[in-house]
Amino acid sequence: VTRERAHKQMRKRNHFGAMMVSRGRADIYVAGFTDRYFQTIRIAEQIIGLKEGVSRPVGVSAVVFKNKLFLFADTAVTADPTAEQLADIAKFAVEPAPLFDMTPRVAFLSYSNFGSSGQDDAAKMRRAVELLDAEGVDFQYDGEMTVDVALSEELRQQNYPLSRLQKDANVLVFPNLAASQTASQLLAHVGGAEVLGPVHRGFCETVVILRSTMGAADILNLVAMAAGQKAVSGVLKPVV
Repeated sequence: VTRERAHKQMRKRNHFGAMMVSRGRADIYVAGFTDRYFQTIRIAEQIIGLKEGVSRPVGVSAVVFKNKLFLFADTAVTADPTAEQLADIAKFAVEPAPLFDMTPRVAFLSYSNFGSSGQDDAAKMRRAVELLDAEGVDFQYDGEMTVDVALSEELRQQNYPLSRLQKDANVLVFPNLAASQTASQLLAHVGGAEVLGPVHRGFCETVVILRSTMGAADILNLVAMAAGQKAVSGVLKPVV
């Protein structure tokens, strides 16, 4: 952009806040409540930037019950991810696990189990598993599988004894954005869960993009989750 255009942009709150984070004057970028969602993401991509090798940011949500907690991804950005993007989504989805003192176990979800369908949307989940195999990541993962198999050790032992998951999955990677948002919203509205997020992963700094439907408590919990992750990464007192 031209110098004059840059000065005009910096008079806008979202641009100014993103530049504060980019220049190290703040640790967490929180924006988007009164602006279009993907426009706010674009500002963060342009000014804060994505980590090397990351093509799209990833939204990770914590779905909390009284005695269980799950991480869902991608719940925010990519409508129909490729196998390569799904592999990246899984790696970002496990990042918040230390904040909740959980050992991540990832299930790549589908309507089929371990090759029972030859359809492309199931095959891409299997391909994502193969890509992680080639990388040699340090967390448990398996798929593709249906959600009941992912959450039932008994079903896996009876029907799929070669499954790599030693216990039930607690990180769920969905095949597309429609599935992830439908699942998280259903659990929030009729399943008794509290949904925290999404926190956006993949940026060079910590980014929180709000939705206009969020209440004050939702925003507080989301920022607290982001600050907790920042603290875990070594910044003990994040500036928001």
